[in-house]
This record gives sequence, structure tokens and C-alpha cells, in this order.
Amino acid sequence: MKRAMLIDRRQGYRLIIIFSLGMILFSQGIIAREEASARYHPLQALVKLKHETTLHSLQKEAGLPNFGLKHEYNLLGRLAGARYLVLEFVDTETLDIRAVVDRLADTPGVEAASLNVNRRLLEIPDDPLFHSQWGLHNTGQQAFIYRGVEDIDIDAPEAWARLSLNPGTGESVVAVIDTGVDPGHPDLAGNIWINNGETPGNGIDDDGNGYIDDISGYDFAGDKDGANDPFPVDFNDHGTHIAGIIAASTGNGIGVAGVDLNAKVLPLKIFSPGSERSSLSNELEAFEYVLHMKTVHEVNIVAINCSFGSEDFSSLEYDVVNRCREAGIAVVCAAGNGGG
Repeated sequence: MKRAMLIDRRQGYRLIIIFSLGMILFSQGIIAREEASARYHPLQALVKLKHETTLHSLQKEAGLPNFGLKHEYNLLGRLAGARYLVLEFVDTETLDIRAVVDRLADTPGVEAASLNVNRRLLEIPDDPLFHSQWGLHNTGQQAFIYRGVEDIDIDAPEAWARLSLNPGTGESVVAVIDTGVDPGHPDLAGNIWINNGETPGNGIDDDGNGYIDDISGYDFAGDKDGANDPFPVDFNDHGTHIAGIIAASTGNGIGVAGVDLNAKVLPLKIFSPGSERSSLSNELEAFEYVLHMKTVHEVNIVAINCSFGSEDFSSLEYDVVNRCREAGIAVVCAAGNGGG
């Protein structure tokens, strides 16, 4: 009797251990999936297809699970002679989006494939006065808790002096892909790019670029009633701060001095209120807009600022950044201040 009770007890302990291990592994699986979802969309993939490749042939060649077309970048596709798509797959317990992307990358007719990775805003310090902007003009001044080293800077006043003698032939535009820009900020109000091809508020795509009433950039985050908003108003001052570093008015006795006295800021919003993350698909739509305005409408866009990042590489992003460089646009990214 005692032996039977001992065996039953051992079996009970064994069952408890097995159940506990199962719960731990199940919990770890949930945690891993949640962590993965924070880094990329668990059901979406971005692909660049050869122009003649159809979704039907893609499904057949790759043996993919069921999917639908979430978005196609038509403007970018026309410029590149290819098809840029966002695919969304039907959720199943066995769906591994990383494995799907790997399979897509090895499929004939696919030039590049990528997870729809998330980008996060990178933190920036508050820098309210020119005398503390030692990066522009370093006199060895005290800036917060640090003392500068004289002339370790970008020689901004010297560059401004040269510009006053030789101002150039036209206005330079810098696209700021971020949280938007405060259009009423006194240091920026006169330095926001204006799309002269659009008539404000008429609900018509006057310049034929695919976007209605994009007078001063565009909101690709869709935070206004779930739809895109023509003017990308800032919601946490991150984009406004970045725009100020680039092109804040000088000599007006307000705030900071921007690096370029004559530049105009083109605000493109990809982050929504309440979130410091944005999808790669939003980012690529902003890049597509810049490329179209540069190459088709001949807007003098000289640079794109991207003060965001993540741990994940994307071949689609790499491809589009190279297309910007080929179009004469410098792509400037944050590094070192947020680990991304």
C-alpha cells in the first residue's frame, strides 16, 4: 500500500514538473512573440518585385500561406521600374513571418524582401539658446555641465558669412521624417516649405502627386480619425526640435539658430500620438513622397533627416535609401544617442 502511494506521489510530482515546464515554455513563447511584435509586424512583409511578377505567380513560386495586398507604392514603383508592396498574411498558430520573408527573398521574381520592422524615436537633449550650441560655434563656453573646447565645431558663423556673400541660386529643402512640425512655432513659421502646386483646402490633388492638399508635407501616420492628414502637426515636439536644429530662423532674438539660414523644412509625419514607434511601411511611403517631389516636380530637396532607428536591417529600406542618393538626396540618420 505504501509502495503504491509512493509511486502515485512520484507520478504526481512528475506531472507537476512536466506541467510547470510546459507553462514556462508557453509563457516564454508568448513573451518572445510580444517582443518580436514590438520589433516588427508579425503578419506583414515588404517586397520588391520585378515588374512582370504577379501576386499569383509569387504565391505559386514561393508556396506562401494565404495573404492579401495591404499597400502598393505606385509612385516609387514607376520611378524604379519595379513593384514595391506590403503583403499581409492570414494569422495562424504556425505562421512564422521571418521564415516567410526568407522564402520570399529566395523566390524568382523577388528582388528584395523585408520584415515590416518598427522604428523608434531617438532621444535628443533640450538646447534652447545659441550660446549653448557649441556644435555650431565653440568658444570654450560652459554648456550645461560641460565646458567646450574652442573651435571644435562646424564653423557655422563662418559658413553664414560666406553665404551672405554668395547666397546661391535657389532655396534648399530638407525633408524631416519624424513626428511632424509645429507650424506656428515662431522660430520656424517662415521656414516651412510651401507646395505651390496645391491650392489649400479645395480637396483636390492639384499637382497630381497622389496626395490631396499637401500644402506643407504630409501625415503618413493616419492619426486623424484613422486617415492621413494633409498637414503633419507635431504632437510631442521631437520633429519640431529637429527642424529647429536644421533651419530655425536666426537674428530674430528667439530660441536657437538653425544650421542653414535659407533652408526650408518639408515635414513628413510617420509617428502617431501615444506611440514612439512607426512601421517601416510608413517610412517608405515618406521616402516615396520625397523621391516623387524631387524627380517629377523638381523640388530642390537636398537631404532627408531620420532621427529614429532600430536593431533590424531592411533590404527594402537599403534599396530606397540608395535611390534617394542616386537622385542627389543625402539621407542623414541618428546614431549613438539611443542604442539604435
